[in-house]
Amino acid sequence: MYSSKQEAEADYYMIEYRFKEWISHWDFEPEIYELKIERFMKAYEFNNTLFNLCEKVINGYCGYYETA
Repeated sequence: MYSSKQEAEADYYMIEYRFKEWISHWDFEPEIYELKIERFMKAYEFNNTLFNLCEKVINGYCGYYETA
């Protein structure tokens, strides 16, 4: 899938940045059930090869949100 670990890490940080940007456009902090991976991916036109990384970022956010 990735030619290097560095490329995968770069994609992860790019997705994390875009996710924070996406969340910042909401008028309120979204509920966990409102965070749809497909909706996020569609907003930034990510292809399906990035699905697992998007899922990892969103699940990390949900885990933080539940403990906060």
